[in-house]
Amino acid sequence: MRLALATIALLSLLQQIVCWSDLGHRTVAYVAEKCLKKPVHKYIADILANDKGYDFSDAATWADTIKRGAHARNWTKEWHYIGKT
Repeated sequence: MRLALATIALLSLLQQIVCWSDLGHRTVAYVAEKCLKKPVHKYIADILANDKGYDFSDAATWADTIKRGAHARNWTKEWHYIGKT
């Protein structure tokens, strides 16, 4: 019985671990951005420069955003996972 309860508890937490959502991705991007050295930050800012007001954290959610929604590009799903075989 204990094993069954432990298994259920672990499986219920697994979704929270695997699924970060946009907030989780944006949080990690924010922390990562603060850790960048100035030349690297400028380089990435230049790559991500746009006229729509998107920022570093928007880039962190791009892979999830582009694979769903009204203009979904399902063929991009594999781009989201590094090391997926």
